[in-house]
Amino acid sequence: MRLRTGAVAAVVALLAAGVAACGSSGGSSSSSSSSSASTKGPYVIGFMNILSGPASIPGETDPIELAATQINAKGGIDGRQVEIKSYDVGLTATTALTATRLALSQGVDALIGYPIDAGLTASFPLIKQADIPVLTLGEGPTTSQGALKSNIAWSVTVQSDEEANISAQYFEDTLHATSIGLTNSEDANPVEGNQYVEQYSKQLGISHFVNEQYPETVTDLTAQVLDIKSVSADEQWGYPQNDALLVRQMYQNGEGNIPVMLSTAGSYEWGTRAIPANETAHITYVSSCAGLYDPANSVAAAFTKSLHTAYPSIVYPETYQPGTYDAAFILAQAIEAGKSFGTSSITAQLKTLTYQGVCGTYHANADGAMLNQLSVVSLANYQPQILKTYSNLTSSYSALG
Repeated sequence: MRLRTGAVAAVVALLAAGVAACGSSGGSSSSSSSSSASTKGPYVIGFMNILSGPASIPGETDPIELAATQINAKGGIDGRQVEIKSYDVGLTATTALTATRLALSQGVDALIGYPIDAGLTASFPLIKQADIPVLTLGEGPTTSQGALKSNIAWSVTVQSDEEANISAQYFEDTLHATSIGLTNSEDANPVEGNQYVEQYSKQLGISHFVNEQYPETVTDLTAQVLDIKSVSADEQWGYPQNDALLVRQMYQNGEGNIPVMLSTAGSYEWGTRAIPANETAHITYVSSCAGLYDPANSVAAAFTKSLHTAYPSIVYPETYQPGTYDAAFILAQAIEAGKSFGTSSITAQLKTLTYQGVCGTYHANADGAMLNQLSVVSLANYQPQILKTYSNLTSSYSALG
């Protein structure tokens, strides 16, 4: 795990050359100007993420700060420089609400983040009252526009039911599993996610399941590991430290040959290396940003080059949430397309825009989710390999009526 690095101002000149590639669909290159853009101060984006504790990764602010640097090198968003202010939302609704109050009190113009669904739902009444757009990392039904009853929230990641659906398909058509372990932490999104895995697996003819839950602060999963000893495969849905603990204890108890599918949080294992490399042979995870491993994705290649230039110690960029980098460019594109910084204009543009980013093609579906493609990626020996990709996914979550 690396230490937090400094600002990227020293490499602005170098990065500016790659901005066009990193925002290839026009995220911040419009020459049009809204009437008051040049007379206003910075456009302040509040970055709402887990910045402390065992679930944090030092450096997660780097991609969005890189985006701001690149946008500013091209003149900002419609003439306004972008400023990133980071806030620690923690793991609970209470800590997220505290962070949101602070961000709003400091006059942010937009919000990006909220990796914990409960944090967004607790904070959303304040966000709605402030009437500012929020591009979220929400994955569950409680963060859909229909559930929130508002179109100012847009998810820049895939939804839990989509993730669960492709996990079930992979278990059935690739692993030919007849029984599945469902291990997850007790908070809302992992519980809901594994419920969907069971639902979709049953539809595919899999009938035997072993359900195991634990608090996210668990330090011993021996009992749960022993309970899943007979399954064909396991779906593990929790935090990175939970993933690592489960896999290590499976090996300790002679279960290392059972395939384990991690949720999207499995990407963090690239950075933490908390699972010994010799225990990764049968570990896969669902990736919402496998575009990083696609040699044909020029946006991803430019992002990776720029990120490594600014932060040389980064090895696997997916660990550092490149979706938040994409989100900054998506927000810029929406503002410039509508020639307005107003929330109603931004939301109108987000409803119809298409953006080709690091993580793939973004285009909103009916419930406000903008990214609807997933890949199963092998974690073996920490050499990323895309095993299967699923595109044009649809979510069952409620749309705004």
